[in-house]
Amino acid sequence: MLLRAVVALLAVSFCSVSSQDQYCGVDVVFLLDASGSVGSYNFAKTLTFMDNVVDGLTIGPDDARIGLIRFSTYPYVQFYLNTYSDKQTYLSRVTYSGGASTNTGYALQRLRIESFTSSTGHRSNVPKIAVVITGDKSPDVGQTSAEAQMARNAGIILLTIGVGQSVDDAELKAIASDPDSQNVHRAAAFDALSGLEDAFAATTCAI
Repeated sequence: MLLRAVVALLAVSFCSVSSQDQYCGVDVVFLLDASGSVGSYNFAKTLTFMDNVVDGLTIGPDDARIGLIRFSTYPYVQFYLNTYSDKQTYLSRVTYSGGASTNTGYALQRLRIESFTSSTGHRSNVPKIAVVITGDKSPDVGQTSAEAQMARNAGIILLTIGVGQSVDDAELKAIASDPDSQNVHRAAAFDALSGLEDAFAATTCAI
């Protein structure tokens, strides 16, 4: 149910209508916790989740565009929305970093400043969605909450997925866009992220 809920939100946000014509597309950036508390083994499971969520999307300049920031002590932009045009290419380029802490606030700042700009591939007439997947709480919850608020003020729809027992539920809610019932999700372990099999259904516009 967790994975299906994430896909459902993407489906709701997928289609939009510009003043000139119908346009179907979505810009999605994943923020993946790559800290030492997650480890390379569980990070690979997170990538499998991302793969499954994206699998039903039509990837391309005029369809869905995907970006990725992996973060630990510092965030690293793995690729922007306009870096790759097919799934096979970008998934092969993702690497695990490791790090001492889970600096979610810094990652959200990088997201807001860099990920949704015209130069990095964002299109002004499509939704801006970010999916934050973390296995730990950040060292500065206040900073994380403030950065999340600025991201939401910039029009970014934020979803949070907390995995395991080390996450802070209050922090997940502080990051996510309202309503929490739709945008905040929990998984007991990284194994719970492996169940998505349904293809993403909303690949055409519904007016």
